Amino acid sequence: MQILCATDFSKQAKAAADIAAALAGKLNLPLKLLHCIPDPVHMGDLPSPARRAVLQGPGGGSQSTALGICDAAAMHGADVICMGGGGRSRIGAALLGSTAQSVMSLTPKPVFVVHPEEP
Repeated sequence: MQILCATDFSKQAKAAADIAAALAGKLNLPLKLLHCIPDPVHMGDLPSPARRAVLQGPGGGSQSTALGICDAAAMHGADVICMGGGGRSRIGAALLGSTAQSVMSLTPKPVFVVHPEEP
């Protein structure tokens, strides 16, 4: 069994990474962290080998972030996906959707969506 934790470096994603790391440690499971870059055009500062690796990996090119997360979970044999949620207001999520909602609709794997505690 393996856990994949997707991150966008937000407060919600940090909470998800903390929980994924604790769960992986407690259950002695491998944990992979993933950051999808939906628009590789903004990678001009990356060295050429890193830019090639990003372009070849999931989430590069025109793939959506959610599809990139699902592809990475399949590619790496992850059994569970963990990610942050709650970055938008309920109205914003209802109107625009969320990456977490998209991932849940695209994958048959269990998806743990972590909402950080309010300060």
